[in-house]
Amino acid sequence: MTQAPTDSSDSKASAKAESNRLAHASKNRPQANRFEPRLRHYIIATLIPISWSFSFLAGKYVMTVTPTGPFTVSMFRFVTALVALTPMVFFIKRLRKVPPRDYAWMFLLGFLCVTLYHYLFFRGLALAPAGISSIVLATLPIMINIFAGLFLGERITVNTFIGGAIAAVGITVIALEKGNWTLAGWGRGETFILCGAFAWLLYTLLGRDLYRKYNPVMASIYVFAFGVIACLPGAMSEETFYELADQSWPWWGCIWYMGVAATAFGVVAFNTSIRILGAGKTAMFLLIVPPTTNIWGYLLFNEPATWIKSICIVVVLFGVWLAIKRPRTVLQ
Repeated sequence: MTQAPTDSSDSKASAKAESNRLAHASKNRPQANRFEPRLRHYIIATLIPISWSFSFLAGKYVMTVTPTGPFTVSMFRFVTALVALTPMVFFIKRLRKVPPRDYAWMFLLGFLCVTLYHYLFFRGLALAPAGISSIVLATLPIMINIFAGLFLGERITVNTFIGGAIAAVGITVIALEKGNWTLAGWGRGETFILCGAFAWLLYTLLGRDLYRKYNPVMASIYVFAFGVIACLPGAMSEETFYELADQSWPWWGCIWYMGVAATAFGVVAFNTSIRILGAGKTAMFLLIVPPTTNIWGYLLFNEPATWIKSICIVVVLFGVWLAIKRPRTVLQ
């Protein structure tokens, strides 16, 4: 007579099957979930807006002090970025071959990032103050978070909205302090900057999966190279493209800063943060740009620093911290 299995043996078999299922699920977990944020990733994400804030001042210089065509500035900014990034390819252990079908996506990202966004960015800087331009671009984080939740399936959290709202209040007070900016003063420069924000929004959303698929440095080199190609016809149509030999050393210094620090480091770090933190959470760090730009203005150009401005900078940083804090409530 065969002995009937006991409850104990059934529970052991069930536990073993569950253990095997969990192990199999862990082995086949999507690649995106394997990126666990660490402290260094948040430090890098914080350094991005610091480097970008100074690029507003450098861009303002090359567009006003020594007036230059926006396509020319954009193209040479990314040529210098390619010069800085290309040697890093030799230190990448595993280079992944890019299939032809991804070239179209990389060209689109290059057009959005290099050609369209920077054309609008530099045209705006030529017409609007650098500080005001950084404040207009502060609308990006909220837009990116909303669209990342709608189209990329990223979580929209209560912390994100509350933190973003707090940071937005701080930025608005900085902008309105002593009548620095009002809606009545909205002009063509601010419109160019706002349209550029939408171009960067598309670049961020469309580039997330591509930068998760490839090494950020290698992917950025492809995107920048395609962007320079797309930018070349516009640059050659500008007279300043043929006057580069007459440009001053400060002009070239601004170009190299924007190419190496703000682009080679800034954009690659931004893409890496998207890869690790997600598009929405990375975007919240962009809220640091306006107060940081005001700090640069105080240190380098003796722009007045007030208690209200100082408090608002702290408020913005608190809002960013709250927005990236591990959420308890998820809206979507």
